[in-house]
Parts: sequence; C-alpha cells; structure tokens
Amino acid sequence: MTPFHRLSRFFRQAPSPPRTPITSNFPILDSAVKIEEERMPAFDRGLFYPVKLGDVFRSRYQVLSKLGFGANSTVWFCRDLHQHRYIALKIYIRSSELNREVQVLKHLSSVKTNHPGSSLVRKMIEEFEITGPSGSHQCIVYEPLLTSLLHFQATLKPQSLPEDLLKGALQQLLLALDYLHSEAHVIHTVRKPSLARGRLIAAILSISLGRSIVRRDGVALECHFFRTLEKLV
Repeated sequence: MTPFHRLSRFFRQAPSPPRTPITSNFPILDSAVKIEEERMPAFDRGLFYPVKLGDVFRSRYQVLSKLGFGANSTVWFCRDLHQHRYIALKIYIRSSELNREVQVLKHLSSVKTNHPGSSLVRKMIEEFEITGPSGSHQCIVYEPLLTSLLHFQATLKPQSLPEDLLKGALQQLLLALDYLHSEAHVIHTVRKPSLARGRLIAAILSISLGRSIVRRDGVALECHFFRTLEKLV
C-alpha cells in the first residue's frame, strides 16, 4: 500500500449517525384525504413500501424527503451515511418482477467503451431488495438530478432557452443516444432534456430505463412513455 493510500485511510470519515427528523409544527392531513400516488386510479396501498422520513435502508441510506412517485415506484431523497453524499432511492412496488430497468442498468454497467456519450448516461450506484409488510421490493440507488430544462425554461423571461444552451443540450443528447443505440444496443423512444450537476446532460440521463430494452439480433422494439421520478425539483 502506498503512503498516499495509508494517509487517505487515516483521514477517512467515519459513517455519520442518522438524523432525527422534525415531526412537529406541521399541518396534519386527514387520513381520508388522498395525495400523490394515492390519487391514481389503480392505487393499491398494499403494493407500496410504507416509507417514513428518517427511515434508514441498508444501514446506510437515510430518507430525508420525497422526490416523486409513479404507478410502479416512489423515489426518495436520501443521505448516504457512509459516503457523506446525497442519493435518489427508487423503491418499486411489491408486485414488480425483476424489472427491466435493473436489467438494462446492469447491462450498461457491463459495456466496455470509450464512446463520449457513455459519460452522459446515468448509471445506477447499486441495487438491492428490502422486505416490507407484504413482500419484497426492488430498490435502485441513483445520483439525484437537478431540474428539467422545461422547468428551467419556465423561470426565464422571456420563456425561451438561450441558443447556446439549447445547442449544447441537443449535442449531448445525440451523443448519448448514439452510444445507447450503436454500442450498448439499448433502445428507448423517450427524449427529455434535463440539467444535472449544474451542467447540460443529455436527455437520456433523466428518463427512466424501465421501458427500455436490450436489442437482440438487430431487432429494435419501441417503448412506451414512462416518466422519470428521480429529478430533484
């Protein structure tokens, strides 16, 4: 082991203790009032994991707030107590099979490439399962993103994106799509611009891969729209 590695181990931070969430001075909603995923027509409470603020998963990821929800999952903003960073935790409903998104993400992690579009496609940090009151739930850990270009555009006056910004977004979008299609052989028909880490990232970074497929024998299958949940709005 080099002196640098020995020194870095000496200064490595110990895991942070979980924070105690604030539970007072908030309005209390009537249990009969439906909010968020509860308002979806096919909502089944027994399918969703009952996440609470302050919960710690994998003895590592503490839930701080909710980022979003959909028919098949909820997404939570968490603190990584080991790495001292923030992550987005996507928790699927109980009935989900070994979902396609995990399969595609594992496939992308296995692709060896120098394609410039590879760095524009978000990879999962890890995936694991948790057990809830009514069964197991698949979880995916991502880096959280910032706002979408559409939301950013709405803050501008006039509400039009600067030409240079739009050109950069389109260039990175095409690079990411070319990598996915030509080298990773992943097909996705949804394109949505987004901002991440304070810089332009191709739209493919912020769309869910849950409706993507890995191309086989040169046959490309189209996918339906599936809105991403991991954006930090």
